[in-house]
Amino acid sequence: MLVLYALTAIGIGFLADKFKQQFFLNNSIKEISRFEEILSSLDSSATINEVLESIEAEMPKFLDGTYKFVVKTDSTLKLDGIPLLSDTKELNTALWAFENGQKAGWSTETLPFSENLYIPLKVSDETFGLLIYRASDKRPLTVDEQRLLDTLCKEVAKCIEKRSS
Repeated sequence: MLVLYALTAIGIGFLADKFKQQFFLNNSIKEISRFEEILSSLDSSATINEVLESIEAEMPKFLDGTYKFVVKTDSTLKLDGIPLLSDTKELNTALWAFENGQKAGWSTETLPFSENLYIPLKVSDETFGLLIYRASDKRPLTVDEQRLLDTLCKEVAKCIEKRSS
């Protein structure tokens, strides 16, 4: 009787695990489809600012937080009046990330005491702007979350490059 109980428990555990894997797979497929829709909006005829505002509004559905794209104009990055840049530390971290073309700020090893994560919008050697991301919680980003943000920034940078040429 005890053996039968143990085998039943193992079987139920196995089935529950398979169900959980299938559930996460289905949710991942839905998220990938939604993310592809966001990326496809980059090819729309809307202005780049309209597209970026739309992405800023949609991204919290994937990774909770506040998003702000800043695109350079006339080879300078205008950071005035951005609420996420609340102090000199944040402003300096944003400028460092833009000028060096590297991620910096929260959840990185470069200037990690900033409140925000700064990811350059970069194609080849040219940096077109920044994504400023402030997480709702301060746990470190997972590898998948980092890849999501990196992919988004690369695609946005390609779109800006294409529209500016």
